[in-house]
Amino acid sequence: MYKYEYKIEAAGSSGFHFGAREIVDYYKKNYSKANKFCITPSISYLPDLNIRFFNHGLKKIQICLPSSNSDNEVESNVLYAVGPNEVDLSNFMIVKVIFYPNLKDVAFFIIKRKY
Repeated sequence: MYKYEYKIEAAGSSGFHFGAREIVDYYKKNYSKANKFCITPSISYLPDLNIRFFNHGLKKIQICLPSSNSDNEVESNVLYAVGPNEVDLSNFMIVKVIFYPNLKDVAFFIIKRKY
């Protein structure tokens, strides 16, 4: 039971224990396809430290929140790493699902705005 619960909570408020490598690897593979890459503050424990540690020279990675506004001021072509219950996904398209090691529970989504 503890082993399962630890995996489920690993990406929660206790920190970025699982998924950081998977998120950054996805961003690296798709670096030229997006204007900006965002990791939300709630999944990035000590956000500034995580960005500096995991960014690997990828200057487009930032800490930011996805906007669900549909106005023209919303920046286009931005990818967000979010927790599974963090954002109302109705205005977003899921481009990647990152599962916990048990391969059934979702750790993170990589999303972008629908246009």
